Amino acid sequence: MKHLITLFMLLVVAIPCFAESEEDKSKPPISPQEIVDVQLSAYNDGDIKAFVSTYADDVKTYGQANDLKISGIKDLENAYAGYFEAHPELHAEVTGKIIQGNFIIYQELVSGVVGGEDFVATAIYEVRDDKIQNVWFFQ
Repeated sequence: MKHLITLFMLLVVAIPCFAESEEDKSKPPISPQEIVDVQLSAYNDGDIKAFVSTYADDVKTYGQANDLKISGIKDLENAYAGYFEAHPELHAEVTGKIIQGNFIIYQELVSGVVGGEDFVATAIYEVRDDKIQNVWFFQ
C-alpha cells in the first residue's frame, strides 16, 4: 500500500510536466507570411533587435545570380544596424506579393535612403522552423 501511495504521488507531480500549458494552447502557430511581416515592420521601425529575431542563426542573403551577401546572424545584425543608423527614414512598402508554402515573395517600394532615390526591389524569403532562413534580393 505504501508503494501505491508513493506511485500515486509521483504521478500527480509528474503528469503536469508532460501536459501542454494553457499558454501553449492559446498561442496559434505563426505563418511564414506573418514572420516576414514582423521582419518588415521591424525594418520600417529601424528596430535591429526585433528585425534580427526573425532570422535563423545561419541565415544567408543573396543578391542577383546567387551572389552571397550575408552569412550568419551576426553578419546580418552588423550590416543592418549600420544601415538603419545611416538611413533613419528607411521604409519598405509591399506593392505585390506571392505566397507559396514557406516562400514569401514581396515586391517592395523602398524609400528613405539618404542621398538616394526610391527603388523597387523583389525579395524572396524562405522561412523554416519559424525563422527566415534565406533571402534573395533582386533590384
